[in-house]
Amino acid sequence: MPLIEDDKVGPKSMDATSLNLSRSTVTETEAVLRAPAVPLVTHTPFFSAWSPCDQLTEGWSQHWTESNNPICGLLRIDGSTYRFSGREQWDVPAMRQISVRVHATRTEYVFEAAGIRLKAEFL
Repeated sequence: MPLIEDDKVGPKSMDATSLNLSRSTVTETEAVLRAPAVPLVTHTPFFSAWSPCDQLTEGWSQHWTESNNPICGLLRIDGSTYRFSGREQWDVPAMRQISVRVHATRTEYVFEAAGIRLKAEFL
């Protein structure tokens, strides 16, 4: 069980009741946590790119200082170009994002377009 620090008392165990998160007060939908940004490239504090958007094609990736660190990802399928990363430019349609999973050392996105499924992993 995770521990939380309390300056006055010291460490104590944390459970659903201590956080007032019992099943009777929180629904499954409300219990889902969303990170403020998804890590794409995290090499050093000076060289990193994060996606602040729900969909990878909604905007440019950014440095943690909120300056743009744009990553544009394009895929050509049967002569047609689709975008899986970066905001809309050049009239290139976005691929449909199926899922995003953030792991300890990588982030995995899955996209679909024109009958093709793309799995993109950022390390």
